[in-house]
Amino acid sequence: MITTPLRSRKLDSATTSRTKQRDLLKRKPRVRLTGDSDGRWLWAAYQMGMWREKFSGNLSQDAFEEKFLELALTDGVSYAWMLDAQGKDGLQPVGLILGQQVLTGKNVDREIIEPFVEWFPWATPRNQVEATAAFLKYISREIKIFVFAPEDAIRFWNLFVRFGMVRRGCKMIDYFSRGEHAMLYYTVNK
Repeated sequence: MITTPLRSRKLDSATTSRTKQRDLLKRKPRVRLTGDSDGRWLWAAYQMGMWREKFSGNLSQDAFEEKFLELALTDGVSYAWMLDAQGKDGLQPVGLILGQQVLTGKNVDREIIEPFVEWFPWATPRNQVEATAAFLKYISREIKIFVFAPEDAIRFWNLFVRFGMVRRGCKMIDYFSRGEHAMLYYTVNK
């Protein structure tokens, strides 16, 4: 009888995760707080069809920016970051992350946020992976991040588990209140 060795429970890439992280960040993706000049990128994304279900009718640029700010404030957004990655014309915004504060206090060592990502229509899959890696690496130095990933995004987030950037938590049954489950991923102190 031929037997195969049992696989280790330890992640295969644990010893090479720093190399993989370095390769992910080689093209220098960037995370930054949103500013006044980012309105034009949000407007361009809206013009290409993003957020049509949230905003009724065709809005002017000023009306869109006003409604977008109002929506962000009513949803309890604590942070807003732009994700920049390399494109055809150099470094450009490829996504927006709105961070909602989950937990903070004297019994918690660091603030905890749940990010919600909106990828712009021109963001490539490579841009998404690189920008997410930059977000996890740089923002998790200051803030602990909890991601509740829908079932269709679990493969994407498992990639960052292999890179050693997040850990997989538990499965949340009916987390989105529409019969869809979520997997919890979280950053750890290093």
